[in-house]
Amino acid sequence: MTIFTFTKNEPTEETPLLHQHVSKESTPQQHPQSQQQQGSWWNWLIGSSANNIDDLEEEDGSNISNLELYKSARMSIETSKETSHYIFHNSSDSKNTELSVFGTLTEGNPVSYNSRKRPLLPTEVLENAIIGSHHRTDSVSSTVSVATDTMNTTHTSNDKIYPLFDDNYRETTWKTKIRILSEDVICGYKSEFHLYKNTPKNILKKKNKQIKRITIIGVHSFLPNKMVRALIGQNTGNSIRFVNKASKSVINWLRENNPDFALEDYTIDSLSIEGQGKMQDRIEKSMILIKNWMHLLESSDFIYMVSFGTSCTFAMNFLARLLTDYPHISKNTKKKKIGVLCMNGNFGGPIIGLDSKLVVRAFTSLENEIIKELFEYSKWNSKLSLQLNESIKRLIEDHNVKMTFTGHVNDCFIPLNSSLGIQFIHPNIRRSLYETEPIPFVSKLLNIICMMNNLGYYNDYNLIKDLSDKLDFNSTGRMFSDEKVYHESVKFILESTNLIHHQDLKIRYRSQPLSNDVFFNLLPWNLRSLFQDLIKIKHIQSVRLIIDLVDEFNHWNPNNNSNKNYKDMKYCLNFFEDFELNELIV
Repeated sequence: MTIFTFTKNEPTEETPLLHQHVSKESTPQQHPQSQQQQGSWWNWLIGSSANNIDDLEEEDGSNISNLELYKSARMSIETSKETSHYIFHNSSDSKNTELSVFGTLTEGNPVSYNSRKRPLLPTEVLENAIIGSHHRTDSVSSTVSVATDTMNTTHTSNDKIYPLFDDNYRETTWKTKIRILSEDVICGYKSEFHLYKNTPKNILKKKNKQIKRITIIGVHSFLPNKMVRALIGQNTGNSIRFVNKASKSVINWLRENNPDFALEDYTIDSLSIEGQGKMQDRIEKSMILIKNWMHLLESSDFIYMVSFGTSCTFAMNFLARLLTDYPHISKNTKKKKIGVLCMNGNFGGPIIGLDSKLVVRAFTSLENEIIKELFEYSKWNSKLSLQLNESIKRLIEDHNVKMTFTGHVNDCFIPLNSSLGIQFIHPNIRRSLYETEPIPFVSKLLNIICMMNNLGYYNDYNLIKDLSDKLDFNSTGRMFSDEKVYHESVKFILESTNLIHHQDLKIRYRSQPLSNDVFFNLLPWNLRSLFQDLIKIKHIQSVRLIIDLVDEFNHWNPNNNSNKNYKDMKYCLNFFEDFELNELIV
């Protein structure tokens, strides 16, 4: 029997836990005070080890393929210290869940069980206890129960996501295809700058023929808890939650686009990749575990990967490695759909200077290395940045993967230029914004920039980069719990066209943010240049967008906001008060 003991007489939130055996000379009866201290804090969070073992022994063996394997796998997760790697598998064809944990006998032989309970990492338990976080423990739900939930729930979140897919892309026609082909053949240049939206008829036709087997992959890695508390302030979700939300969105999309929808006509599998550790370690260990379900990936018509925060870079590297080592997974990329949703991804590092707020001595050696990796992405020539560049290049150019980068406007950990991955340029990348508190004028401006970016106008005159460090950093948001985020991503992957001509991924790093004085001096000219580009785009009602933006500026009163940058922005753009659209067009 094992227990957790504290290294100090008085346990604190920062006290490390040691996993040790109880000797015959030391019993709970001999140390009642120590036993009481343990029960007063740790047991309140996760329950005593004795209770955990009792739970294991009370498991219905008839619902578990191998009870001993399940016990060892569960205990491996619940008693892990700094590194852990495991995958849950669920299918619409079965009510059971499969679990594979690296370093246990289930590594190459997943154990099957039927229980809504799931083992939790100690790190996850601590994250769930952060003030302001939701304490609900996500269970591995069957696809049938997820489908039922989609019929009984509605979108209640007041948070906004923009630009919407339907508002941003125009429908493709035969005239569009002929124009693109003729300009290439006759004029000798390619004018295909962005993707288009398929017609409803084409969507239904392709869906009925091609999408029958679906695999949804949730990817997540836990971070050192002290860092999460200090810099992020709330839990970072888990792969189970990502998969459940993604499954609902996929099923909703299938139902919306098919009046004869029946769940039994589809096979939907989910793989929840979870754990903690350094980047390369997570990739290597997860690659070993994923082999247990390689047959699912090979037979899938649609592979959908979702991730959040700092796990997004791991998701990109892992998927690129998977498709490189097993290229037959993505054979016939014109028919097979592969898409990725990255919510608030760490593509350019966290907010500059946050690492200086951390005390190195407060973390173990491995935790410091994990944290250091996060900030390496702010260096364009670091080993991790170059690895990420190569991974995204392979996914887009070799496997036609479509990606959605959704950034949180007011995030206090990942800046907007990082979460939107503005250095990556390709039509297969769609960018959108998630907002919990609208910022007058600024929100509309960011919406316009994203719309233009999605349509091939990548020169935003450095506005996103320069605005990123001038926004309010007041929350991390919980976009991974909002189904609208997943729904928009699914629409882009399944309703957009493929490129007619191959295009290489371009990577263009922007200059460092300008000083405030230089930024505000250049802002009027940069906005004018942006508007002149915007006026060239016809189908998104560009003139109306400009008029609405100017109108919102005139009603904007940033004096009520404590952010001085907004006041300075209002002051240096006062020419808007006498703005005439004709002046812009000239």
